[in-house]
Amino acid sequence: MSRARFSTLALVALLAGTLPNTVAVAAPNLPARYYKLLSTGAARIEERLATEPAADLRTLESAAGWRHFPATLLVAAVLYTQGHPANPRQSDAKLLALAQRIGDLLVSEHTEGRYTTRLDHHRDTYMWLEAYRLLEGELGEARRGRWRGALLDLLARLAADVAEKQDYPWYQSPFISTSPNHYALWAKTVYLGGEVCHNDAWERLGARVLHRFATEEQAPDYHHQMSVPAGIRKRGPWVTCLSGLIATPTTSQWYLDRQGHLSLFHQKLGLIVTGANSKHQPGLATFTEKTGGDVVHVPTSTRLTMSDHADQLALAYNSFFAVLEVMPASDQRQEFRFLITPTGRLAEVDLNLQLVLQPGEALETAANRRVLVDEKPIRWSAEEVGHWLRHRGWTLKLPPGARLAWPVYPFNPYRNGPETALAHAVATLFFTVDGSRTFPFAAEADE
Repeated sequence: MSRARFSTLALVALLAGTLPNTVAVAAPNLPARYYKLLSTGAARIEERLATEPAADLRTLESAAGWRHFPATLLVAAVLYTQGHPANPRQSDAKLLALAQRIGDLLVSEHTEGRYTTRLDHHRDTYMWLEAYRLLEGELGEARRGRWRGALLDLLARLAADVAEKQDYPWYQSPFISTSPNHYALWAKTVYLGGEVCHNDAWERLGARVLHRFATEEQAPDYHHQMSVPAGIRKRGPWVTCLSGLIATPTTSQWYLDRQGHLSLFHQKLGLIVTGANSKHQPGLATFTEKTGGDVVHVPTSTRLTMSDHADQLALAYNSFFAVLEVMPASDQRQEFRFLITPTGRLAEVDLNLQLVLQPGEALETAANRRVLVDEKPIRWSAEEVGHWLRHRGWTLKLPPGARLAWPVYPFNPYRNGPETALAHAVATLFFTVDGSRTFPFAAEADE
């Protein structure tokens, strides 16, 4: 892949947040659609800077939807340098001036010490680096020297962080004090910096860390079951994920509680049940167990076995154990069930599933309840739910006793608190576990 095409693809995520209704139809007309999206984005950037000519980076990023403003530099750079029938702004002097203006702003922010105080500024350094290698010959000696000097300083700091952790025993947050995806992004940026700036040591360092990610940190093969108690299976249009991972809870906002154990996805209908983890939210855990004043929401032990007959995830708690069984799917139907076995006096136990609902779509129940999903709270009793739920093309068959609550906002580590946007909310489907019992479910794709 050429540098230009690589840079263009890197911008899709940037514009997806501002043009949600157009990205979905882009696939049949790539890469022409990319250029149209970039051109629309560039016009918005030009308009913003025209109305706020003296704005600093903090001011520019304070507006909703404008975080990581330095990425706009790459928008201008790609449009200015790349020829394509769908890109009428190639060699547009206004775009070069726009790119130079944004890059000069970044140099100033870096010199004043503000650039690196921003969360995840390493992402912006990558975008700046990509833009620099596209525009290097258009910057002039003085400006090129200023940009390069700032980038070299940022890359040196990032390389030092990567080098410090390269031999740590595990590329996971309890050891490296950041998330694995962030550390991989650091290494990728250092590798690219070595290539662009002709620094062999950086290139070798980035390659070494990325190679370890690919060969050691992931599962050694692509079988369904990993070496840890987690696995994935795809049958026809259905994909199920089971996780029995257990981690010691920490106070860090970046380290979520391993409390979700099942995800269910359909290739046309999307995610139906999410097993996303959270923090300080036992109500989103697959099981909660109340004993006295304590609430337990992570298992004490787990075991996963996967076979063509059924995949089984066993979860042990203080007063019971549960076996989650996922049966072979047909094209239209995926069945699963929870088998509960008390091991003594059963505590107060709830079974919870997180359902992914789409705002603006209808939600129906077997008890003739029907609403359009929006910000209004839903609190349905078992009598109001009945034995099935239907939503945006799928029907979930239910055991008796299902109750539903909407919206519930999961934990966002970047906010160190719950999400606030309705698009990130989930519904909780919950049941009281009152003894030895089987909870059968079946997800069906409607005709």
